[in-house]
Amino acid sequence: MKPKDNEANMQNANLGSNGTNRQYDQVHGNRSMQLPEISHEERISRMKDQIQKGARERTRLGLDTYEGRMKALGFSPINRN
Repeated sequence: MKPKDNEANMQNANLGSNGTNRQYDQVHGNRSMQLPEISHEERISRMKDQIQKGARERTRLGLDTYEGRMKALGFSPINRN
């Protein structure tokens, strides 16, 4: 491998091919060792926070009701009078 191609190789996973990119594998293989260790409880807490954040955003946008979702999709409300 040529050193001048190193930066491109680190970002190229060779998706869609039956081979692998050795430099990409080396860079991303070390990633798990560099990330901080978090407990199972912390991971669950972070997931719950993300779910609550999404729920608050849906409420803010008016997507928490059927009518709000239909309006966001471009359907006009039906008058049943």
